[in-house]
Amino acid sequence: MKSESCRRCIGFAETAEDALAILNSPPGKCADCANSAMMRTVCEQFQMRVPHWWLVDGTLAVPIWVVELVNNHLDVETQSTHDQARAAAAA
Repeated sequence: MKSESCRRCIGFAETAEDALAILNSPPGKCADCANSAMMRTVCEQFQMRVPHWWLVDGTLAVPIWVVELVNNHLDVETQSTHDQARAAAAA
């Protein structure tokens, strides 16, 4: 990331919730940030569920630890939803 970033970019997320909030944020949120074009692309790709949403023009735009954090969080969230649905169906 460029040094002129607003420090609200995906690389500064500390939790899966923080990363998801950034990824689901409006595209113009950090319009003055040096990373705004890249972040807009990352957010659009994530929201469209593009398989390689961490890459922009073949360049790593989202740190792998963030990708793993978000993917693990989404896997846990999906599993929890399935468990709740099974429990409701069994009741």
